[in-house]
Amino acid sequence: MSLELLDTWIGFALAMLLLSLLVMSIVSAITIVVQMRGRMLLGGVGIVLEQLGVRGLDKQKAKQVAKEILQHRSISKYGFYPAAIRANELVDLYGKVALKLQLTVPQDLEDNINKWFDTVMDRTTERFVASSRWITIAVSLVICAVLQVDALSIYDQVSTDKRLRDSLVASAADTLKKAAEVTANAELPLGTAAIEAMQQDEELKENIPELAKLNPVDLKLVTKQLGEDWIREQISDGEAEDKLVEAYKKEFSKLADKRLKILRNVSMDITSQMKESELELFDYSFNFTNYLNWRHAIGTVCAMLLLSLGAPFWFNALKTMSNLRPILARKVDQNND
Repeated sequence: MSLELLDTWIGFALAMLLLSLLVMSIVSAITIVVQMRGRMLLGGVGIVLEQLGVRGLDKQKAKQVAKEILQHRSISKYGFYPAAIRANELVDLYGKVALKLQLTVPQDLEDNINKWFDTVMDRTTERFVASSRWITIAVSLVICAVLQVDALSIYDQVSTDKRLRDSLVASAADTLKKAAEVTANAELPLGTAAIEAMQQDEELKENIPELAKLNPVDLKLVTKQLGEDWIREQISDGEAEDKLVEAYKKEFSKLADKRLKILRNVSMDITSQMKESELELFDYSFNFTNYLNWRHAIGTVCAMLLLSLGAPFWFNALKTMSNLRPILARKVDQNND
């Protein structure tokens, strides 16, 4: 492989990474605005309630009861659906809502809910992940179609313009540094990250010795509630348990704010970098007759498919090629000598 070809691929991967990070920031905003995780939970709670076998509690009624439960002031803020709910909370709140809606409360309510709760919640989390993936694909499609992102055109620009190619290669390290924070955050769930941060906090260990009793986190604790439940399962001492949960909530909120700030800053940096670069990623003319050109149409389809791979893929690709470049450059220099 020639150094020029590797530089071309580095420049192309960098362009795809910038676009993928833009897609990621839009997807994150969408999931927050539409309360996607809360709505997924609504469906999951409805399914659990359907299994109770209560007369009159059909699919539609179960969803209505689930909505009443998730908007209860004890677990909801400002009427928004929470991201998670514990099985014992569901048992208690069903009793209150059932009284209000004149529904039967089965004697074996707790057993029936516990029987289905974990399984349904696991499937709910899987649906959330799958839905996020489909939203990523949809956002990639819209951006590429509306702004006419042409992967073939991007590759042509990088491969034929040495000055542009060199500038992209020079900026790869800085881009990787910024992207590392975003992609790492995307792969490590907030709940897991918060507990791991607590376990590495020496001052917190001194204040709460029971923290050392927590096992390494081997689960994807994607919500605050899942992390809280995990801690309560590990610690039986009531006072220590409450202290750890309180510390966990503060750490979770701190990390959530930090991630949002990072995402916002990276989005701004991406926009600035795109403007400063001579690389033409978008066609702002909105001249859709360009799609009559078969090469442009194929290039846009390729861009859609490549962006749907996600930012972590392009981050790893760019990192691998950037690490390979010094090795190849040394070999080229040795051959020239």
